[in-house]
Amino acid sequence: MTTITRRPLRRLLQLDQPVQLLTPAEAEIERDRHLRWNFLVNSFDVIFFMGGLSLISSTTILPLFISKLTSSTLPLALMAMLAQGGFMLPQLLTANIIERLNRKKPIVVNIGFLTERLPAILFILAPLTAYRSPTLAVVLLLLLYSWFTFGGGMVAAAWQDMIARCFPVTQRGRFFGGTMFIGTLLGVGAASVAGRVLDRVAFPLNFIYLFSVAGIAITVSWAFLALTREPVVQANVPRRTTRQYLAELPKVVQTDHNFRSFLVARFVLALAEMASGFLTVAAIQMWAISDGMVATFTTASLVGQTAGSLLMGFLADRRGHRLSLEIAT
Repeated sequence: MTTITRRPLRRLLQLDQPVQLLTPAEAEIERDRHLRWNFLVNSFDVIFFMGGLSLISSTTILPLFISKLTSSTLPLALMAMLAQGGFMLPQLLTANIIERLNRKKPIVVNIGFLTERLPAILFILAPLTAYRSPTLAVVLLLLLYSWFTFGGGMVAAAWQDMIARCFPVTQRGRFFGGTMFIGTLLGVGAASVAGRVLDRVAFPLNFIYLFSVAGIAITVSWAFLALTREPVVQANVPRRTTRQYLAELPKVVQTDHNFRSFLVARFVLALAEMASGFLTVAAIQMWAISDGMVATFTTASLVGQTAGSLLMGFLADRRGHRLSLEIAT
């Protein structure tokens, strides 16, 4: 990495800014002192993010947009692959760097804005381009979605670490369950409005409206995320090169039974979820359903998530997260 690129990166990660490192005991006191504040701002982050995400759903809204521009199923296959692998793979590649940093918030907020939030804001470029070149609009959407999913994966591990620092383990289920419940409720409302927009507004103006609102909601969620008060502790992790880190991964998979089982479960679940986008387009072609009905499908899926999130979140705090995962899957 050259000096030209290293300096901006260090500035984004705030590596040169003085920060008070806390002992584990001090970090717990700091965490409890800011618990209500962090619960509030991070709840609004998740709520607005979920609301915006419902308007750019990779299983309903985006496949519908693609079906308006091309009859090829290749873009749908690429989107399904990106929706699963695009988020998971970067976490594997960035974990070695993230675990050595004392502060996780600069990655989540500063790097995350460039890698995850900015492409969501730029989604509007795809329907704007559809006026003149449908092919270019499809390519642009896939590029932006790749940027969005890979970018989200790049900061996901840091976000999870930051949340773990801000909330005790006995309240994380309540946090995720409650915020997902409210967020999906907002998504239900947004999807209902989206159905009317898709039916009553001509293409591609209807998608311009939807993607604009999605970008605004995701930007608002980032603003709340930036208000997080992270307890900063010393990261006591030995320094390893990327080559050493990657060389250790096969051994971890071989020796850690729980991790291996988790990877297999995630892989099988990802295969099942890859078909969702094709179901949307198949329903449009076979039953000639309206565009608004596609948004209704989004509403139905979010209603299920709403009930499940609230129930599983409270169950996780009382009986453990494993039981919640077993019931949900």
